Amino acid sequence: RPAPARLIFSMRPLHSADAPPSPTAAEQSMGVLWPLRDLAHLMPVPLRQAYSRVNMSKPELNQLDVQEAIARWQRFPGDTGSTEVQVAVCTKRIEFLGRHMQEHRKDMDAKRFMVMQVEKRARLLKYLRRTDRSKYQEVIGQLQIRPQRSFDPTLPQRPKRLKLKGRRRR
Repeated sequence: RPAPARLIFSMRPLHSADAPPSPTAAEQSMGVLWPLRDLAHLMPVPLRQAYSRVNMSKPELNQLDVQEAIARWQRFPGDTGSTEVQVAVCTKRIEFLGRHMQEHRKDMDAKRFMVMQVEKRARLLKYLRRTDRSKYQEVIGQLQIRPQRSFDPTLPQRPKRLKLKGRRRR
């Protein structure tokens, strides 16, 4: 006769009326998978550790970073369409693609997608600069975006290169 199965996790009812326990500082820093964010305080500590940042795949970490950027810039809960949020999401995607391109230099699809994201972010920043200058300054300051002539026409033009006639002599 086999031995009785042991419970690995303590079982606690999900409809508990008592308030969730206050997490420690280490537990707060431990992110949980985004779909499980509302259930994190109900999970036992070992299960929470299993779904923590340490054990996440790269796409899951990227998704968590995007969700943090959305939470930082949203105007109201559930806001994903405001210009600041879209700029923050584009910036995160550009960072992910930049890291990917450092490893996979010949991935031209990723390069094309990164160029598309940079252009989209430039359009959004151009719109934000035109409509709300103070928010524009805050966004480029917080996200550490260098102003470019593509979205800030007040920047001086780069000097044009001199064209030499004939062949260059060495």
